[in-house]
Amino acid sequence: MKKETGRIVGGISRREFIAGAAALGAAGMMGAFDAALAAMAPIPDGALPEVPAVFPANKGRFRILAVTDLHFHLNHAVDARTVGDIRAMISKFEPDIVTALGDVWHENPEGRGLERCAYACEQFAQMETPWAFVWGNHDKADDYDEAHRMIRNAPHSLYRGDAADGNYRIRVTAAEGGPALWNLIILNDSRGGMRQEQIDWFNAEAAAIRAETPAPPPAFAFFHIPLPQHGDVAKAGNAKGVKLEEVCHEGGSRDALGAFRDSGFVKAAFCGHDHLNDYYGEMEGVRLQYARSTGYEGAEDILVPKGGTVIDMNLETGAFRTATVFANGKTWTPKNL
Repeated sequence: MKKETGRIVGGISRREFIAGAAALGAAGMMGAFDAALAAMAPIPDGALPEVPAVFPANKGRFRILAVTDLHFHLNHAVDARTVGDIRAMISKFEPDIVTALGDVWHENPEGRGLERCAYACEQFAQMETPWAFVWGNHDKADDYDEAHRMIRNAPHSLYRGDAADGNYRIRVTAAEGGPALWNLIILNDSRGGMRQEQIDWFNAEAAAIRAETPAPPPAFAFFHIPLPQHGDVAKAGNAKGVKLEEVCHEGGSRDALGAFRDSGFVKAAFCGHDHLNDYYGEMEGVRLQYARSTGYEGAEDILVPKGGTVIDMNLETGAFRTATVFANGKTWTPKNL
């Protein structure tokens, strides 16, 4: 029997989703997803950023499945293959949360970005696992306020980036109201790589974490576009994995790594963006890591098979480990570049 996945505080639960859908079962042409979305209360203007919490299914352990660069086109044959792989990885590796590291849908052709966003939200809702969304450079829409609302209000979504331009934090806790055991910090660097505005937001959030917890727990940072130092760590010769393309940091700031280091609690920074890179290395006390590209929108899987990245955290010791995983249940152990 599949274990119960992590529960959400500050999000919509599976029970709430089912109840909301049932309450609107006579909503005519609306599907269950649209009905549940419409039943959600609107987000008040000027609301303070919310920090949702998620509980581990197994005491002392927490598992993340990171997927990236899905590039949903509403080409349902291709998209269905990507969704099928994610479902299979959820079934085989039983994560507490799925984190989508950007480029979840692809562009805004003929103003259809919101349609593609809605499709993405529906796919993740049907996976019935808590999920977090990271903005990528191809996640585009005519109405970003509506996209924020759609992603936040989707069933099982932990997204709270509507209050701070896509930046938000998730707390991993053992019990409701309990202290954070790990923080997951999401940054929106989708508009040309990491910029000072994201660094400023991170520094303010780091200060809030210190005020919240005098001895802050470990944290991960998640964003789409790599830092310049993701290239440096490969050139230094101390990285493991596969690197088949240049690091496209889009001219992003080098100062973000210093902010992560100076916080004293960020253990690793995960990104996507470059589909043919899946490697990691440590620099200035922070692991810099690519997640394995997941979406079948191109033929590049011939070179780098599509998959995901599992991140296992020990909530008692602060240790963690990662593995590249695939829909068939296999894992891949990286070697030196």
